[in-house]
Amino acid sequence: MATNETHKPAGPRTLVTGVGITRLRGIRQGTLDGLAPLTILVGQNGSGKSTVLDALLIAAGTSGPKDLRRVIERRRHLSIPTPWLTWRAGVDGASFVHVLSGGPTRYVEIAVENSQLTNKVGVTASFSWSEDDIGAAYDEIRYEYDCAFDRHGPFSRGSGDAPPPLDRIRTTRLIEPAMGSDLHILLSEATRQGGRRTIERLLASVIDDLLSVQMLVNDVGKPEVHLEFDWGSVPVAVAGDGLHALTRLAFMIAAPSDALLLIEEPEVHMHPRALQAAARAMVGSVKAGNQIITSTHSLDLIDHVLDAAAADEVLDDVAVFRTLIVDGELRSSRFPGEEARFARQQIEEDLR
Repeated sequence: MATNETHKPAGPRTLVTGVGITRLRGIRQGTLDGLAPLTILVGQNGSGKSTVLDALLIAAGTSGPKDLRRVIERRRHLSIPTPWLTWRAGVDGASFVHVLSGGPTRYVEIAVENSQLTNKVGVTASFSWSEDDIGAAYDEIRYEYDCAFDRHGPFSRGSGDAPPPLDRIRTTRLIEPAMGSDLHILLSEATRQGGRRTIERLLASVIDDLLSVQMLVNDVGKPEVHLEFDWGSVPVAVAGDGLHALTRLAFMIAAPSDALLLIEEPEVHMHPRALQAAARAMVGSVKAGNQIITSTHSLDLIDHVLDAAAADEVLDDVAVFRTLIVDGELRSSRFPGEEARFARQQIEEDLR
């Protein structure tokens, strides 16, 4: 929400500034440099946006095997998704991802071993702690992810150590509109972090006569998040897909400062008013000291983000990347801040 208040995060901001990809999913080779505090990825279907988010979660994640598991299981429509984590199902060898930040460069190798039988993915993460002398010092950690399948679908377990966080990045989250932790867990986290009232104000800008967001217990004793009105309450789960998506997004970006938030197409199911509120929420989260990298097919979302950032005088913190894959190579055009407005026609070609 636009305000005249100046809100600056304490201490220097830690950013992931670049990501390099080799043989990951549909990308044979590619690099994105100059990632901003709020980065928007646009492009046609199959232009590499989701794979970039996968690469960032793998290489900048803070939960180790759980992050890798999330990346693999996002393609749950595949009966055996593990081999397709790598370029051409591993025909040309292992995959590599690296991320650049204000601190170390992290390199991750992803190899699919005996994929048709055990669906075992071995990952080696090597960390260079010197930007000026790459390779001068390494701290190597190995962890593995095992995934098994039966006729009912995948069941899996993650094991091993999580890598140390990148510099001051406290947590990394992948946010999808209808997936992830239960709402009552997200509300509890947001309340502990002091973000509940901000969330309620955001939702009230979209939901007429909303009084508060409450945690109630349903008839079978399970926790349930409700929207409270003066006449009673309604579970968020039945308030409509758009409000459900907006509520989930608001809960998840109410993170502490120095979080890396990866958001997949936040516009899904959202009404224009909800989409405008989502844009304000993302700009507010960046002002609080987080970094957001989001993919979208919505020109309206881009317009709302640029308007909210301009109103809060943080337009320089926004960059739009137009992505494209040509013969397996990831290519991109970068439009920072105000330039994104002038590049609107180019961007619109991908979104209309």
